[in-house]
Amino acid sequence: MISWAVAPLAFVAMFTGAFLAMALARSAPEDFLSDNTRDTLKVTVGLTAAMTSLILGFMTTSMRNSYAATEEDVQQYAVSVLATDLELRHFGAAACPARQELGRYVRLLRSETWGRGKAPAPPAGAASGIGGQSEATAQLLRLDEAVRVLVPATDDQRASRSAAIDGIKSLLNQRWKLSRDAQSSIPRLFVVVVICWLALIFFSFGWFAPRNVPGITALVLSSISIAAALFLVVEMGEPFSGPMQIAATPLVDVMHTMESHPCPGTTAPAPAG
Repeated sequence: MISWAVAPLAFVAMFTGAFLAMALARSAPEDFLSDNTRDTLKVTVGLTAAMTSLILGFMTTSMRNSYAATEEDVQQYAVSVLATDLELRHFGAAACPARQELGRYVRLLRSETWGRGKAPAPPAGAASGIGGQSEATAQLLRLDEAVRVLVPATDDQRASRSAAIDGIKSLLNQRWKLSRDAQSSIPRLFVVVVICWLALIFFSFGWFAPRNVPGITALVLSSISIAAALFLVVEMGEPFSGPMQIAATPLVDVMHTMESHPCPGTTAPAPAG
């Protein structure tokens, strides 16, 4: 779901509802504009408005918590990558192929998740729990093979090899979480229903609204404010796209750290962008 499309759609729906009511009210019978009709609309629309504001409040809180959790997942993922690289350093030059595979994996992950604005969606029913067709996933499997062929010579290296294998398993699980977090968690039907409610509410506002500049300005500004609120809710539901996307800074920092500690006998490459 595109947040830039939801906000204008909501605004148009509210704007159209209000001005359609203002146009129809001109030719409506007198009893349609009576005090009894006004009181009935106040009660019924007030109930709908309270329900709409309650749902929007709950949804905003839920999306904010989900956004914060995804941001924490990215930071934890970066920590797991760095921890795996630290374990591989215990093998010295023998772990150079594995460390190079890990560096390529981090670059592919960043490209797939942030380069195109979203992470690849995992196929339905995938046993591995991650996007099996993605390049980053294939690279992670090559990393696992490179680590498993390492031959430890000391107890410390055996512990490091075991920790690195466990770290790769953790990366697999966390990769699944990031793939799921990248998918919009807001059902489209929910947004459609809320927009319909808002259009109905503004229709009632326009029915008795004064046909002057202050009245029309109030309706327009209110429509813009509510459309902006919907934009924020939908935008937070898509954490890897749009102007509010989560930054890749933790992974970039990890890439810089890995490149500042190259394999023995090699020079550090240019810093990652």
